[in-house]
Amino acid sequence: MGFLDEISTKIIDIKKLNPASDTTALETKIDRLGYQLYDLTAEEIEIIEGSVR
Repeated sequence: MGFLDEISTKIIDIKKLNPASDTTALETKIDRLGYQLYDLTAEEIEIIEGSVR
């Protein structure tokens, strides 16, 4: 199982126990992995982060 799978599974397990649980930190880890995967610049990340607020 890869790191992304582990984080995703952890989020799902937490949400099953309590749908109101805050999984923001884990979701941020997933976001950062995606940014690294696509080799995004700081400017590109700012655009993405700004568009979801």
